Amino acid sequence: MQNGRFVGVDVGEARIGVAQVFAGMTMAVPVTTLQVSPDGSELEELVEIIEAETTAAVFVGLPLLMSGKEGAAARMSRSYARRLARRIVPIPVHLIDERLTSASAHGKLREAGVKTRDHKQMVDQVAAQFILQQALDLSAGNAQFAGELVIID
Repeated sequence: MQNGRFVGVDVGEARIGVAQVFAGMTMAVPVTTLQVSPDGSELEELVEIIEAETTAAVFVGLPLLMSGKEGAAARMSRSYARRLARRIVPIPVHLIDERLTSASAHGKLREAGVKTRDHKQMVDQVAAQFILQQALDLSAGNAQFAGELVIID
């Protein structure tokens, strides 16, 4: 794995969760939740977060159906990942299977004693943390990053 920081992104219709971990550290941490806006300005905010420090790679969750096929949510994430990748060249963007990360994030928040009504504010960044942690765990000891590299045209 390279030096720098790794960023995890959970793409949703209403919110974008962001997490990070610095090279040499083993645990991803939540960073923020961005509100999706009709004009797409949250993409600019995300680019600023990514470019604020040296970033080695970005991992975007790909919410596959339980069958492993892609539905509407996966197509949306894939499209968002391509738009992001175009904006942050040469930083690589990888898609990571994120089945069950939202459920895991809700479970983690419940375990932490966060009231269900307050989950909305944090669940997306915790889901991004799970996506990033999974990517790091899968990449550990490998020369290449886990997941599908987003190719831009």
